[in-house]
Amino acid sequence: MPLLLVLAFAVRFPAFYTPTIDWDESTFILFGQHILNGGLPYADYFDIKPPLLFYFFAGAIKLFGASVPAVRAAGALCVFVTAGACYFLARRMWDGRAGLLAGILCISGMSVGSGAAVLSEAVAMAPLMVCVYLVIAENKRGWAMFLAGACMGAAVLIRSNLAYTCLFSAPGVLFILLEDRRGFPRRASLYALGGVCVLLLTLYPFYARHALGDLYRAVVLTPLEGLDGAMSIGGLKMLLWTWNDGWNPFMVVALCGLFLDIAQRAGRPSGHARHLVFLGLILAATTVSFLGGKTLYAHYVIQLIPALALFGGLVLSRLLKYGVGPRLLGLGLALYILLLPLLPLSFTLQRLSGIVWHMDGEYHVVASDESETARYIRAHLPEGRAIWAMNDHIIYWLLSMEPPSRYVMHPSKITLPVEVSIDSGRTATALSEIEDTFAKKPYFIVRGTNNRYIREGTPEGDLINAAMRRSYEKVAQFGRLGVFRITDG
Repeated sequence: MPLLLVLAFAVRFPAFYTPTIDWDESTFILFGQHILNGGLPYADYFDIKPPLLFYFFAGAIKLFGASVPAVRAAGALCVFVTAGACYFLARRMWDGRAGLLAGILCISGMSVGSGAAVLSEAVAMAPLMVCVYLVIAENKRGWAMFLAGACMGAAVLIRSNLAYTCLFSAPGVLFILLEDRRGFPRRASLYALGGVCVLLLTLYPFYARHALGDLYRAVVLTPLEGLDGAMSIGGLKMLLWTWNDGWNPFMVVALCGLFLDIAQRAGRPSGHARHLVFLGLILAATTVSFLGGKTLYAHYVIQLIPALALFGGLVLSRLLKYGVGPRLLGLGLALYILLLPLLPLSFTLQRLSGIVWHMDGEYHVVASDESETARYIRAHLPEGRAIWAMNDHIIYWLLSMEPPSRYVMHPSKITLPVEVSIDSGRTATALSEIEDTFAKKPYFIVRGTNNRYIREGTPEGDLINAAMRRSYEKVAQFGRLGVFRITDG
């Protein structure tokens, strides 16, 4: 376990000081800070992620400090907890070597590409895998089943697609509990009760402030609009073979591990088949939950990595056990997978070379386009004026500011007509919200060269571009980020 802790921080450390890796992470940080400032998600700002995710970020900022490295350290701890659950699971199901390798594979797989950021997938995997461990290893204990249900509930309230995982893995939980029929109703009830308790505790702040309707529209109605029920062929290709523009060995290695386990199942404890059914339901339900959506991003695969790492650890463990050739193959595969987060090497070196400490108010950040932009704005922004960050909105946090309107906590939201319409109860449109935001006359607008949401030829993109040409002029450029100042206000 100490080795896994060291590896989790070592593999993820090169990304600790990069302010923006994924815009979603920046949004989660802003919501966490908003909660600490006394705000409530959905009542003041809009997003479709479940509330417990934002409370995790609020807790991370409160406990570890208001800095990007502190948040990334909290993310590394989540990965460590997930890897630790994989270690104990694989050790119980096979042996200690398989457990250690499963933990190592889990850390590496969850840290590839944008996985270096603290994303909802990584946060949710910690309680989910603790739940899996408790169901498999401690299912005869009532308190463990209550805690397992609470962990499953927490995972769903961090990552909403895991509601499918919760629902369709329930037969697997019952299948395992029925192995010992004594006390079955009590243990099954405690599992359900744990999930309900977490749900009620999470909903209470919204009930107390009469914001349950805001939460329901944002977290339930809007995501349902994004389901089309069609499996993504491109997503299946990414899942089976490629990931983040490189070879993804996890699925292949894991399938080999599954077949190896089935072949060697003779002599396994009687409950082992039940455990495999439960793990299979977890994997299948999680996969279907995100492949059936209208959009698919590479970091969704993070949700599959811990379960795949279990079987990958088994394969590598057996390869290291037999002969020189298999040992060399196993070592090669293990090293390749371990080094995946550090590839390409030039990107890693660029991150490491940028680790330069300086102070921006209360925030420790790397010298970067975002920090230099924030420094310029702090020096030139009149008191009481707002800014609008259309790119790299972590800048709000670096300036101890909040976004100027409800739909710009994430730069994309204000350009998405369906989400604005559902959240507003059909009383607003993306175009009206863009006009309202410009009407507040933000003194500076930060806009980069890589904003895929503001596109020429779309009503929203054309409106934004026309307003900026009419009322703003560029006054500074910091790398990919341009700073535009209002000319008529």
